[in-house]
Amino acid sequence: MRRNTMLAAVLIVVAPWPASAQVLEELTMQMRGSDAVWRMQGGFAACLGGFDGPSEPAQTVNNFTFMEWTAGGAYGGLTEYNYKDSTAIIADDGTFCEIADFSVTQSQAAEIVRRTFAEMGQSLWPESKTAAGCTAFTSPQGRVIEVTSGGQDPICGDTPTSAIRVWNEGQNQ
Repeated sequence: MRRNTMLAAVLIVVAPWPASAQVLEELTMQMRGSDAVWRMQGGFAACLGGFDGPSEPAQTVNNFTFMEWTAGGAYGGLTEYNYKDSTAIIADDGTFCEIADFSVTQSQAAEIVRRTFAEMGQSLWPESKTAAGCTAFTSPQGRVIEVTSGGQDPICGDTPTSAIRVWNEGQNQ
């Protein structure tokens, strides 16, 4: 019995999580940071959840609540979370997640996306521009990451505020 317990413990140490899952967890720990860029990267990692498909809504919400983001208003199937100058909006069904900050530029936000992919050892999804001129990254499976300004009526260009939105093609954003 003792040998089986020791063998199980060795297997846990020898067979760690996939590297991207470990890095994802480390990135989400940045969500409580004082630096807005790092905090936004942590929030983006929580919104992204993984590279193969939409994140689980409950896990995304748990990441934000565990990191002590304050739940704000809920409207139309969306819930807002706040921490310092950062805001997250999460769809109840997991089809949409946005992380925004009022002190991070759109250029910095696009670099956050690129750096997150690199740190997780993933190939960057093809980059394009939306019809409005926003930077977008689209996976072969149809997941979309769009960089816009922060606020209710986002605009494209290098504004002093930014938001990173994650959703699936065909979903309303």
